[in-house]
Amino acid sequence: MVERVTLTVDYKPSDGEIEIALSLLETAIARGQWLMLQNCHLLVTFLRTLEKELDEMAKPHPDFRLWLTTDPTPTFPIGILQRSLKVVTEPPNGLKLNLHSTYFKLRSQSLDNCAHPAFRSLVYVLAFFHAVVQERRKYDKIGWNISYDFNESDFNVCIEILDTYLTKAVEARDPRIPWGSLKYLIGEVMYGGRVIDDFDRRIVRTYMDEYMGDFLFDAFQPFHFYHDDTVDYVIPLATSKEEYIAAVPVSQVLSVSILHSLVSRYFLLSIKSSSDLDLAAISILTMSIQPALGLPVSRILSLYLLVHLG
Repeated sequence: MVERVTLTVDYKPSDGEIEIALSLLETAIARGQWLMLQNCHLLVTFLRTLEKELDEMAKPHPDFRLWLTTDPTPTFPIGILQRSLKVVTEPPNGLKLNLHSTYFKLRSQSLDNCAHPAFRSLVYVLAFFHAVVQERRKYDKIGWNISYDFNESDFNVCIEILDTYLTKAVEARDPRIPWGSLKYLIGEVMYGGRVIDDFDRRIVRTYMDEYMGDFLFDAFQPFHFYHDDTVDYVIPLATSKEEYIAAVPVSQVLSVSILHSLVSRYFLLSIKSSSDLDLAAISILTMSIQPALGLPVSRILSLYLLVHLG
């Protein structure tokens, strides 16, 4: 049996929520249940209490497991980290993997909720936009002046916005799509609400202007996110989106993200520079420290990665 608990608090959980979590923890320890506590980076005060409870834990059931989810934070108790198995998730690398991760997490019923004929296509457009803004982050200051944590919550809320406004249009028998409202809520409120740099805000607005409008459905001039002699990023037919995403090339063209092709060279050089530094540091450690400590090279490497990666 898995018991899942989500503490929806800011930085200080209430006494009642703490009591509920501790009660569930006590039950899980005794019965061998699995317990999950989410968003622990927002629960630093509670984590200290949790650490104390775990220290005092006596003869836990062998099937008991405690799962904690957290964003990176320097205030996470070291004691809990030291006794834990750490699992790290990273955002997908590349437009194809980003698009695949975003689109395929949608449930089929969520795509069937809205009767508007444009809904499925706009969901794909939104997934493409989400993948592109995510992909820009890996190019550091060239992608965004400030790194932003665009996440699935932003995307999911925007899906609900699309659903709400297009459903209203269907009910009102209005053939027009409310582009102004959609572009404002998606580009200025949801995604733009995270953006604090004026130039970055202009980038988001540019994407909204490029990806949102009646031109998406122009039968005489088909819409392309980007196309050249080798690739053609379009809105696929409603019945073939999965097959289309599977056929998207893994190595993308940077112009899709409205970035110059030279950015790719900068990115590869930065990776090479970082890798060279790591190799040099490991080489120095191996030659100077390993003989003195008498540890295997594999152990020296593990210690370096532990310190370097946190």
